[in-house]
Amino acid sequence: MSLDRFLKSCYRSNQFYNLIAELGIWIFSFLFFRNFN
Repeated sequence: MSLDRFLKSCYRSNQFYNLIAELGIWIFSFLFFRNFN
């Protein structure tokens, strides 16, 4: 299975989008709390 096909199938199942959103939220929270320390 090619990478492009894998990413498209992940995007179709919405898992890829959820992973990116989760990582974005985690990174945002990490930077947010680090700025207050």
